[in-house]
Amino acid sequence: MQKSLAEPGLLQAFRFYGWLRFFLLVIILSASLVYLPLEARATISYPSIAWSLVFCLLLLGMLYWRWLESKLRKWYIPLAVTVSTAGLLLEQHFIMRQGINWQNLPFMVILVILVAWQYDFRSVLFFILGAAAAEGLLNLFLPSTVVFIGSYHPDIPLMVSLFLVGRSTIYLLFGYVVSRLVKAQRQQRQALAEANQKLVRQAAAQEQLTISRERVRISRELHDTLAHTLSALAVQTDALLSMGDALPERVTMMLERMLATTRAGLDGTRRSLKDLRAAPLDEMGLVGAVHLLAEDLAARQNIALVIKAPDELDELPPEVEHGFYRIAQEALENAALHSGADRISVKLSARDRVICLEVADNGTGFSTETVPVQNGGRLGIQGMRERAELIDAILEISSQDGRGTLVKAIWTEAR
Repeated sequence: MQKSLAEPGLLQAFRFYGWLRFFLLVIILSASLVYLPLEARATISYPSIAWSLVFCLLLLGMLYWRWLESKLRKWYIPLAVTVSTAGLLLEQHFIMRQGINWQNLPFMVILVILVAWQYDFRSVLFFILGAAAAEGLLNLFLPSTVVFIGSYHPDIPLMVSLFLVGRSTIYLLFGYVVSRLVKAQRQQRQALAEANQKLVRQAAAQEQLTISRERVRISRELHDTLAHTLSALAVQTDALLSMGDALPERVTMMLERMLATTRAGLDGTRRSLKDLRAAPLDEMGLVGAVHLLAEDLAARQNIALVIKAPDELDELPPEVEHGFYRIAQEALENAALHSGADRISVKLSARDRVICLEVADNGTGFSTETVPVQNGGRLGIQGMRERAELIDAILEISSQDGRGTLVKAIWTEAR
């Protein structure tokens, strides 16, 4: 089910308002039938009460009908407010038989509060003016009597206008105060959500840095133990083989296989250590690390490479450098291993504290219509997007079948 567009708690308050109006009308109807004398009952319009009950039931049905809310979306609350206001004005005019009066002031104030809760003060102003205009037209075409200081007077346009202005002023005061409070609450809620997102990103970035440092530590430990041990074993085995005819032929063959296996294990260990740590960042910075990364991959895959980058960049936060390095690594691996490209272009630029990385290839590409890159469709795109989000960077991926792929990451320093 789609998320409701109503403000939190608004529908619950609106339903309470609907039930309150419904039970009040039932009480009025019951009291008039039981306690009022026959001559007094003649002043009450029971059909109008029935219509008001119908409006209340219609409102309650709307407020509890989730399907209607999902279909109407942004028009759901305005329609409910319109039904509520219409029922209130008709009840006021036909049941009370006093035209412009103050009896329903609390209920109109509740509607003003609900409108201010959901929308801004401009919408509150439109609502109040619309209700006043509807009430004025109702009294113009269906005039009734007006209560003024306890006595009845003929319906005078000036008096009607004064009542409308007075009540509308009260509504405006309530609407202004509530809209200001709700606006402040929304700003605080948005600031809190942004702060939470920032904390989540910072925690994730810190976690990535911690993992990176631990990987570096493990790689150093393995280099000082396993790599050195395998290297020493290869040297010793090679020394034994240098003895030549002093060894039996079978032993020589076994030593040769042992030496080949040791050297293969040593090469694999060195590759694993290289993949395990992002040491180039510590030693050469982002520019040098990206250069080394791209050149190494181009040499291994026999791919033409074009690199455009400044000699150096201003000092960047470690998490930003790490994020760009991993994005470049993933983009280059995808271009070399999955796209069938024979030419890759890497561009790294910095201007006004805006860092931009572009990795383009002339490979097969893919259709963004069939592969939803916005949701991380394939080939590590989701991982690149996650790394971009961790450092508040923008990741753009454009590709077409047969026209290659462009990966673009942009980071702007917060001022």
